[in-house]
Amino acid sequence: MTSEALTELMKFVPPIDACGTTRRHWIVISEAGKIPEKKGPFKEEQINPFLTELVEHRSKQASFSVVSLTWDFDIWVESGRERLSIARHFADAKQGEK
Repeated sequence: MTSEALTELMKFVPPIDACGTTRRHWIVISEAGKIPEKKGPFKEEQINPFLTELVEHRSKQASFSVVSLTWDFDIWVESGRERLSIARHFADAKQGEK
């Protein structure tokens, strides 16, 4: 493949985020008896606020999965509720340092 062809193909590849690790994030919402919903794509800084809204407005039985496409086109899946819990823990720890 020529460098010109590669440059042309790269125009269609999503950009890498500020951390240089992921290209895109989606959130999949699953509730019993319903078809899963896909939301996104999101930037890294948009995920936790959106998850917070989902937790406040959806049933406690709903599950949220964050699906991320990495820089090398690998796919990562994590629990949205666990991600929020970890973010809150670190925010509380940071507040305790002040």
